Amino acid sequence: MTFEEQGPKTKLHVRQTFHVMTPETERAAKGANQGWTMTLDQLERFCSEEKLP
Repeated sequence: MTFEEQGPKTKLHVRQTFHVMTPETERAAKGANQGWTMTLDQLERFCSEEKLP
């Protein structure tokens, strides 16, 4: 995972690798993009919420 400043925003680069492809890791690899997207969407919502003192 790397972060790249782009003005007021940050671009996130994620690279996920599997050293051994088994049926379990193959299923995980197929769902990785959706999983990362959901996780980062949740992080965005969490970070944008107004925090109370």
